[in-house]
Amino acid sequence: MLGRLADLHGKRRVLLGALAAMSAGSALSAAADGLGLMVAGRAVQGLGGAVFPLCFALIRDQLPAHRRPRAFVAVSTVMSVGGAAGTVAAGPMLSVVSSRWLFGVPALVSALAMIPVAALLPAGTRRRDDGRIDWSGAVLLATWLGLLLLAISFSGTYGWASSQVLLPGLAVPPLAAYWVSRQRRARHPLVDLRTLALPTVRATNAATLLLGFGMFGSWMLVPLLVSQPASSGIGFGPDPRWSG
Repeated sequence: MLGRLADLHGKRRVLLGALAAMSAGSALSAAADGLGLMVAGRAVQGLGGAVFPLCFALIRDQLPAHRRPRAFVAVSTVMSVGGAAGTVAAGPMLSVVSSRWLFGVPALVSALAMIPVAALLPAGTRRRDDGRIDWSGAVLLATWLGLLLLAISFSGTYGWASSQVLLPGLAVPPLAAYWVSRQRRARHPLVDLRTLALPTVRATNAATLLLGFGMFGSWMLVPLLVSQPASSGIGFGPDPRWSG
């Protein structure tokens, strides 16, 4: 949705908004004293996820063709190396400062990043067509994806045959099918489903799916297993620094 807003209202403006949301959400989570406020801050922080797609779009718009590959690699490297460095650095940080700084640092960095964006990035052009944002499609997508994630999350606690899992799980296929039919008929769809049939896109999505299983699985499982008490027989019982 932010990508679509950037097409209609200018990428510089939306990029600044995404960075501001990242900073504000991080600051809110840093100040949180309970889970509710923490989750609210994380939700606002999630708007910052639009930063990297917007950077790729800006490279396409602002740089000549012969300079784009190197720029794409540079942004991808920042994303990969930054994510890995943050995962490793979080443990040592916890041994020196409080956990609030795990959110305070991103809040500060995101706020500082707004300065060069505002000072150096051209305003760019906006689309003058009758483009719209598919808000109903966005709500439908969020609904059936949310129900799917809810069913998966509850399965470990209640079991796959429980009503807590079956009710949201059974609602997913009809809602997803309705969303697909709406997207295929919409004049300005949230997702252009025709692109998913392109061979390059199919291969990229398949590779990304496999990469996601491996990457997020390792991020979740390896620290969890390593940090288990040694007495459990499956962990090493280190402090957060060594787990990181």
